[in-house]
Amino acid sequence: MKKLLFALPVVLLLAAGCNSNQQAGQQNQSANTQTQQQTNRQDQQSGSNQTANWRIYSNAKYNFELSYPSNWNITENESYITIKPTAKSESNFSIATVNIGRESVFDLAAKVKIQDTVFGGKKAKMYDCQQQVNGCPSGIPASVAIHLTDLPAGWGQWNEIDYEVYKNDSVNAADFDQILNSTKFTK
Repeated sequence: MKKLLFALPVVLLLAAGCNSNQQAGQQNQSANTQTQQQTNRQDQQSGSNQTANWRIYSNAKYNFELSYPSNWNITENESYITIKPTAKSESNFSIATVNIGRESVFDLAAKVKIQDTVFGGKKAKMYDCQQQVNGCPSGIPASVAIHLTDLPAGWGQWNEIDYEVYKNDSVNAADFDQILNSTKFTK
């Protein structure tokens, strides 16, 4: 009987200890979840802050808009829109809405990997030099081209949206990806 009376408090202490460890584990898990949620919110905010000072370019004739860094140059003519970090930069983001006016990577479809994709809600074809067997051309670490097959209002069959980043420019390809991802069709 004495052994039983002695064992009962020990069992109760162990049970209380296990319960407090379980509660502490739940509190730690809850704190970790809250920290992760705060980190996710901060990541989302910093991502949106990255483009917060960007300008919006709208084109009513070709029914699209996009965002681009406010300190970059934009030029346009009858069928071409070009966005560059500086006027002298070789790296550029361009949109040929009607006729690209030069040989396109899509003319080489038998020699390069072209993927079906959806761009801005429109069916399209996409070329990404980083996904090619031989990689990107020398001197160009990043190049993406999109050809819309589901044509927005005003667009011609020989359209192309593309960017090329050249090694000799101190430009981040992620900026070009953000411009590409910001492109929306308004009709």
